[in-house]
Amino acid sequence: MSEAGTTPGPADVPNVWGVIWLIGLVLLGLFLLLKGITTHPPERAALTAADHVGPISYSTPLVSYGSGRSRGTYRTQLIPLAVPGFGGMQVSPPPTLWVDDLDRLRYGQRVQFLVDPHTRTVFEATTDGRTLLAYEASAANRRGRGGGLILAGLVCLGVAALHGFNLRRAA
Repeated sequence: MSEAGTTPGPADVPNVWGVIWLIGLVLLGLFLLLKGITTHPPERAALTAADHVGPISYSTPLVSYGSGRSRGTYRTQLIPLAVPGFGGMQVSPPPTLWVDDLDRLRYGQRVQFLVDPHTRTVFEATTDGRTLLAYEASAANRRGRGGGLILAGLVCLGVAALHGFNLRRAA
């Protein structure tokens, strides 16, 4: 309180914008941390096998990501598949990965896809004993993205903790 005893002075009013910024940073950090933890790839046994007989018609749209200086694009594949228990859906490989040689499938050639139907992601594709997309590469891609989100979340929580200590010290 100020010297008059009844009117609060500027030092007595809490830093409202600092508290709002702190709450926002904590929420962002928790969101990124949880998103990173849940981004880990499913086990190979948990994936659904979907067979398709070639040829396959698929599209290759350009996907944009990020904002500001960290913007970029990559091309992906949208592959229509009939996934057992889920019906027909379009699936795609993890970002920046590609199912090789889909356009070179012979008529009647069987391709087996291992799909996570909940995220509509292809983790593996094989045909005639040949691997078109390896599960290990897909899982590593997914783990790398999850690790980056976890790191970003921890940085946000660390900055929020430092800001909280500064707010407490200023009060």
